Amino acid sequence: MTVYMNVVIRAGGVGTRLWPLSRKAHPKQFHSLVDDTTLFRGAVERALSLVDDSSRIFVSCDETLDSFISQQAPEISEFNIIREPHARNTGPAMCLEAAVLETRLSLDEIIFSVPSDDFIGNSDAFTLAMAHASSFLSHDPKWLVTPCVPASRIDTGFSYVEPGESVHQGPGGGFHTIKSWTEKPDESACTTMVNGGQHCWHVGMYMYQLGNMISLWEEFHPELLDICRRLARDIAGARDAYAGLRGQSVEAMITSRTPNVAMFAARDVEWSDVGKWHVVKRLLKGETSSNVMRGSVFVQDTRDSLIYGQSEKATAVIGLDNVVVVDTKDGLLVAQADRSHEIKDMLQNMKPNFQ
Repeated sequence: MTVYMNVVIRAGGVGTRLWPLSRKAHPKQFHSLVDDTTLFRGAVERALSLVDDSSRIFVSCDETLDSFISQQAPEISEFNIIREPHARNTGPAMCLEAAVLETRLSLDEIIFSVPSDDFIGNSDAFTLAMAHASSFLSHDPKWLVTPCVPASRIDTGFSYVEPGESVHQGPGGGFHTIKSWTEKPDESACTTMVNGGQHCWHVGMYMYQLGNMISLWEEFHPELLDICRRLARDIAGARDAYAGLRGQSVEAMITSRTPNVAMFAARDVEWSDVGKWHVVKRLLKGETSSNVMRGSVFVQDTRDSLIYGQSEKATAVIGLDNVVVVDTKDGLLVAQADRSHEIKDMLQNMKPNFQ
């Protein structure tokens, strides 16, 4: 099934929790972490299944990452790269994407804005689910639709949403308002929500009618929209104005402020946010060993660990359990598996060339 929409792949993140593999100069989305395909290329393949032509696929990213786009997605025109001069989180980034698309598309067209660093295990189910969401939105464009995935395990690092009133029921599933939104709950609250069977993970995806999204930015953040419109038209001074913006999430700027947000549970879609080493370990873990090893790795008396090395360099681990060891040519991480994400804070104390 071909769904006629436009897809924006947001590829501007750095992925500091996956240091030392993910760096500012080569972020995680352009690495092959889970299989032979990079996360970004996986997002492109899914986008191609949703559009009638590659000209409907756009990429939003830091302007220093152009080379990765051309190498990994040659079918995407350079004209379709939305360049963010400075990373300012998803709020300004999505305002800029809307401002750029406003100059190129009809305001009644549907836009599907997605992260570039997700793992989606069932692409066919994903395509069908997003076709269902697009069909709903084309008939009722006042909604900002956020596809979600039913919470299937306890993970305190995710955002959890609880469905509220039904706004539409269809053969592919129902759409609901959001009754509650919990960001990174503690383990007790997380356990209660997962066991209750109603909560979903919010996965950072948004589908909207372009004109409606422009109206939301005009209503809640007209000054930001003005900056982004000037940047989209390359008007002098816009880059400096954008650099002076405070980084904010689109959830804080838009989603939490408008009542017309509809969540949709994509029940057959397998999803993971590949943002921490313990997630990589879970996705790569086989059935024959408690360890996950990549590269020329040798272990002894080591269990439940991720050792991510290089093919041309031997890495040996002896007598350690539940650790993450990631060895690259210019960086080495050794951490307890459940604390490996703390590297994000530790990077602030490193010299810029090591970040």
